Amino acid sequence: MTSGTFTVDLALVKSDQPNRNAQFDGRIMKVSQYPTASLKLATPIIYVSRPVVGATTQEKAAGNLTRHGVTKAVSFTASVERGSAGLDLLADIPVTFSTWNIANPSVGGIATTANHGILEVLLLLPKGTGNPVSTAGPSSSNFGGSKITVPSATVPPLNLNAKN
Repeated sequence: MTSGTFTVDLALVKSDQPNRNAQFDGRIMKVSQYPTASLKLATPIIYVSRPVVGATTQEKAAGNLTRHGVTKAVSFTASVERGSAGLDLLADIPVTFSTWNIANPSVGGIATTANHGILEVLLLLPKGTGNPVSTAGPSSSNFGGSKITVPSATVPPLNLNAKN
């Protein structure tokens, strides 16, 4: 993968807990002031071998992550699984909240969290030329027993240095 950028509309991130949403949108992420987050690949991700269908390959990657109005260089592992319809890319990006001036999600005395976490990014890259902006709508998953709805990301064309 020679280049790539994606942007997420944070106002569309919702959980099944209205109080959690209010904390995320307000005190923690200040979504009205910082409505998006983005990741831009800084260097190509070079896979030593092309994964066979159903196989997963992992490589180290680097990018520039912009959250909360702050852009920082990040390093992460990019896992790619090849399917018949294209590639699924999963990036686990370690983050320390204070690096991006993000308030710790802890709520004084009621709930305490660590000052860091993992930002997980999943991109579905269809086979063919270019990758259209997702029109499938939001996806959702269960995280820690709570339902989290993740918005569709705006994904401009990614340049893959590989044959279909």
